[in-house]
Amino acid sequence: MELELVAIVGVLLVVTATTVAPKIGVASPLLLVALGFGISMLPIVEPISIPPELILGAILPPLLYAAAVETPVMDFR
Repeated sequence: MELELVAIVGVLLVVTATTVAPKIGVASPLLLVALGFGISMLPIVEPISIPPELILGAILPPLLYAAAVETPVMDFR
């Protein structure tokens, strides 16, 4: 039950930050990083350990693919 609660709160924070960021004149990723940093400094939040295999196998490839698709072909020359 705790994992579902964390996921729901996380999604609500992302949606709220994405909605509020343009209204206050800040980029959404910058606001999300600031929120993440602020939440991680709360004493009630437990440290999270992410295995490197998860980053290398599940998170990094989609990010690299998205960056490769958006890169113009002329930048390679």
